[in-house]
Amino acid sequence: MKKVAKKQPTASAALPDVWRPLIPAGKALTTSVIDGIELQRQQIEADLRGLRHSWKWYKERYRGSEEKRQMWLKRIEERGKALKAKLATLPPVPTIGAARREDEQMLRRQLIEAIAWLVEQFNLQQTLTRTQAQALVEIIMDDYRHLRVQDVMIAFRRAVKGEYKPAYNRLDTATILGWLTAYSKERMREIEARNYNEALAWKGATASESINRLMAEKLKK
Repeated sequence: MKKVAKKQPTASAALPDVWRPLIPAGKALTTSVIDGIELQRQQIEADLRGLRHSWKWYKERYRGSEEKRQMWLKRIEERGKALKAKLATLPPVPTIGAARREDEQMLRRQLIEAIAWLVEQFNLQQTLTRTQAQALVEIIMDDYRHLRVQDVMIAFRRAVKGEYKPAYNRLDTATILGWLTAYSKERMREIEARNYNEALAWKGATASESINRLMAEKLKK
């Protein structure tokens, strides 16, 4: 007799029966894709900020010939247009607040998918019920409007990797909200650190240019 290959269970099949009505058929969030898109967006936005600083420097502080100034300004402008065009091709990532205004039903489905994915990762005796998951979605939409669904997934992924307080033998609403709060604080610190480093880089470039100008004046004497 031929051996019949067993059909691999789907993501929804691995979840408790009460979850299945909440999961849209044929849909799944892929964390690697989400992370990839977000990393691309962050890199492009960082490059654009750097170009704006460079454009301002060449426009206001460059001491070389006018011909070279215009050449660099043109190159920066062309690079900026190319980056903006690439940024426009990436899927939009509205905040949870904006997504709720645009399509609340779709947002609810995406958050349920994210929570379902999280539940699958933990083999715990006590986990979220369907009612608790729905209540958790309401809290996320009300209290974490500044985040995006992608941020929720990244926070969940970090939690699965053990970067936050462990779930021990139960997965409840308070634990998950604690993870989201921890991620939200991390995200704010990352934004502040990036802005601070960019400000230092800009001040450093300005200071270096001032020093070079003073040295050049001394050499002329």
